[in-house]
Amino acid sequence: MNDIKLKNILMDVISLSNTYHSAFPRNDVIQAGSSERTEEQLELRMKLVNYLEALEHDAVLTIRAIMYEGRDEFYAEKMSTAEAIKEWNKTLGTVSKSVDVDQIVSKRPLSEYLENGMRRLGLN
Repeated sequence: MNDIKLKNILMDVISLSNTYHSAFPRNDVIQAGSSERTEEQLELRMKLVNYLEALEHDAVLTIRAIMYEGRDEFYAEKMSTAEAIKEWNKTLGTVSKSVDVDQIVSKRPLSEYLENGMRRLGLN
């Protein structure tokens, strides 16, 4: 996947994440497995999930790696973008695309993590 396509995908995920998370009160904590979401929140979550599920698994893993780099800033200063993404995916492992998608969607503030990761990895 080239950088332009990746940036477009990341911008779509950021937009969907912002829309989803704006449906929650500012300090509301989203508990994993919680059924206490409104119908609107569930619908917005599914839009984000469906978007990610439609991507190839490698793209989902790349998004997850960028998200973690944006949250933890661990590899960006030590290696190239491609190497950092590879190291994150090696460190995190994978169970299935659905689990990886859920791991991404459950992060808050996802858009902030992705924007930070893009900046740190030189993808902005």
